[in-house]
Amino acid sequence: MEEQNKEIIALLQQNDYLKSLSIEEMEHLASIADIKKFSKNQVVFSVDQTGRYFYMVFDGQFLLKLRDYSTLMYGPGEIFGEVAIFTDGSRKGTITAVEPSALVRFDRDQLFDPEITSTSTALNVVRLLTQKIISYLVGSKQISSKDLIRSGESETVEFKESPSKAGKHVILQTMVAFMNSEGGTIFVGVDDQSEVIGVEAFQDYKERDKYNLSIINMLGQFVGKYYTRLVTLDFQEIDGAVILRIDCNKSVGPVFYRGSKDEELFFIRSGASTQSLEKPSAIYSYISEHFGS
Repeated sequence: MEEQNKEIIALLQQNDYLKSLSIEEMEHLASIADIKKFSKNQVVFSVDQTGRYFYMVFDGQFLLKLRDYSTLMYGPGEIFGEVAIFTDGSRKGTITAVEPSALVRFDRDQLFDPEITSTSTALNVVRLLTQKIISYLVGSKQISSKDLIRSGESETVEFKESPSKAGKHVILQTMVAFMNSEGGTIFVGVDDQSEVIGVEAFQDYKERDKYNLSIINMLGQFVGKYYTRLVTLDFQEIDGAVILRIDCNKSVGPVFYRGSKDEELFFIRSGASTQSLEKPSAIYSYISEHFGS
């Protein structure tokens, strides 16, 4: 049990929302959690069911299908089902194990029982889960750049310190990954520690126009002109520093990036990183699950 709790705490420390909990709070969450295993294609919960748990992926992958037929994929350390903490209403989608997998299960009755969980710990967990729900409801395009940057890198937010260091092709690959996932925002001029350092060249309006045009042209060349409609580029000034914000919408179909040898590369988001799927079977499975047949 002690080893299991250590593994749960390690996952909590990786989670974009719960990682700011204190180690004591994480230890308590681990102590009231249990782990449930699921076989391939086993349903965790289905739409219209009520629930009292929220979940964190312990290992494996889970696919969520929402009422509007859109999908979300969850891997180790990611959480879902948090709406059940706040309401007795029905679930908003159906979630299924993609492969033999396991979940950490947190019971709201234990979370809100003052004899089990301290009020301060319960309030902290609720506060952080509320942030996740808000980001899901309003979408990153409606959140201010300061708030997005403050929340750090995540499945839908990526920082690039400078155009020269990141490279335009790396930025394009991240854009493709967002289009193939749930959409997202890239900030050029922000470092990995969420510090706004700006890009000196962007102080010049001509340089801004030049960079904007080059990104759009490269997107058309290496991805396709159709997909330029899915992105918005906006230069913004924050505390005297100029950054570039790139918002990418989710595509209705798979998006490929043409590499140096004209090979088609397929990128997705996994946690706070961009990954390339190389095996045809993996690409086929992702497209089938994410975009439908």
